[in-house]
Amino acid sequence: MTGVRIAALAALNVVGTVIVGWWMLLIVGVLRGLPPLPRRGAIVEAAAAGGLGWVVLLGWSALDGPVWRVAREVGPIFHLPAWALGVLPVAFAILAAGAAATVTRQLIRRG
Repeated sequence: MTGVRIAALAALNVVGTVIVGWWMLLIVGVLRGLPPLPRRGAIVEAAAAGGLGWVVLLGWSALDGPVWRVAREVGPIFHLPAWALGVLPVAFAILAAGAAATVTRQLIRRG
């Protein structure tokens, strides 16, 4: 059931990011951390869904345009290898969604 929940949240992240923007990671993280669904794995589920959703978005972008060519040209400007420009957005998505779920759970526990 956890895999299905992660896939559903990832799909919500993909659609929401296209429509709303990166803030959707935080919205989904907060929703996952709310009380009706709290479980020990809520934070991990939110983080995994954020990362998976953004992997799908990066893959979609790679099919649509020259993502790796741009990464090879832009990476050296930031003193980064090209692959890091693919890893950093996914790491951001994982951390943002997981942090939103963590903060929500902590606020509910204290409140």
